Amino acid sequence: MEARPHAKWGPNFSNYIEVHDKRLKEAYKDYVSSREITSVMHDGLLPLTTLETLLIVGERMHEIGYQHGNSSFTVLMRTMRQYVKLNKVGIFEHYYGYLLIRHIMRTVCIGILIEANVLGRFLNDLDPNLDPAEASSALADVALDLLGQALATKDAAQVGESLGLRPPTYDAFQCVGGLSFDDADFLITTIWKNRRQLIPLTELGLLPGFPALLFTLCQLTRFAQKPERDKKWTQLQDVMFRSYLVGIPDEQEIMRHLCLTIDQIIEKLNLVGNASTDDEDARMLVKTYIKMYDSIWIGEDDLASIVRLDVASIIFRFVYSFVTSTRLVDCIAGFAQTSLKRIWLEIDQERDKETPVKERGGIRIYSADVFYYIGQLWDRVPPQYERDFSWIFWELDATALLGRVVLMITREEGNNPEFWENFRKDSQGGLRHAMGGPAHRATELKHSSSSDWIKVQITSVKNAAK
Repeated sequence: MEARPHAKWGPNFSNYIEVHDKRLKEAYKDYVSSREITSVMHDGLLPLTTLETLLIVGERMHEIGYQHGNSSFTVLMRTMRQYVKLNKVGIFEHYYGYLLIRHIMRTVCIGILIEANVLGRFLNDLDPNLDPAEASSALADVALDLLGQALATKDAAQVGESLGLRPPTYDAFQCVGGLSFDDADFLITTIWKNRRQLIPLTELGLLPGFPALLFTLCQLTRFAQKPERDKKWTQLQDVMFRSYLVGIPDEQEIMRHLCLTIDQIIEKLNLVGNASTDDEDARMLVKTYIKMYDSIWIGEDDLASIVRLDVASIIFRFVYSFVTSTRLVDCIAGFAQTSLKRIWLEIDQERDKETPVKERGGIRIYSADVFYYIGQLWDRVPPQYERDFSWIFWELDATALLGRVVLMITREEGNNPEFWENFRKDSQGGLRHAMGGPAHRATELKHSSSSDWIKVQITSVKNAAK
């Protein structure tokens, strides 16, 4: 039975994802017929109908012109703070909070285009008949592309300029009211507290511009004049990883840089975040992690455009923390299988040529992590799931995989003996029980393993002859 909408906040999460499109269309019809927007505030809040109308009018700016004010962020952040104060559930749990986030994402994207002096050209290039949802997606794409260009310069000043950071306040996007460092902290915490809804909303295409917002929050956190330990790095990382898992390749490439930067800061400061969640959320994370690689397995996309190995390592550890902290014993086999297949994906690149020297270290580190942590999972597998867990090692021919990685290590320049010892310990831990799986598979897979080891020997001979 459909829940009755809240008098102030509108439908709840499960209902507004079904009706939001219809409601926005109705709001636009009302706007066209009256051309008036009621904006009398109660309890410091804009009325829900006003939020709806302002959003759909903004999304149709390619039809009716740009109508944003120069104080948009001021009004939005004041409203959001009051809403969070009055409403004790998460920001995405009711339609009102969702609309606020939509407005903030959109205003961020508008600010990016204004700072780059391309908003007018962007609007002129759009077909006036374009669907509002498609127009919003196009706006988000252009905004993220501009941020990517700034990031590619590797110049902090260029990045700051793309966000419009100027004295004396250094608020972002002062052209539309300004987003302050305190605003960024507030948004990070508010979104993090309701992070469980990020994946379904993104998968449904209901958060256009969210990667651009994350980029902005990350840079404001980076530039904030406060001790690094007092910044919201661990909360931001949790939100960033979730967005990465369901991002498209262009979004993932930019978020990859952000993920790596945040991970380095957290590791350097030895920060520990609060990764606690319930089984439902953890299960969704693990399944999304597995699903993220689906297009790779069926060969739809190039390896480099999906998940690079450096970010794959930290995403693996992130998801692993949820597998071990909750009762997801039925997900362990799928998680392990996906992570091992990711190593094969790298090894298979050697069909035509050897892996470049600069990439071998990353493969070694990722492989050692996977073998080690998968070994730690074994003690968490109940007897009824032991067969499934062992089976994946046979199906993926783990002994051949290990041999190929070992061969790669031997080719690393200036190899340190510690590499061998560390890798040996990690891989031994990962395989200590796996080979005790269904013995009747051994004969069936023996020829496959032998074939791969012959490749190892042939390659070794070729290298020795050079």
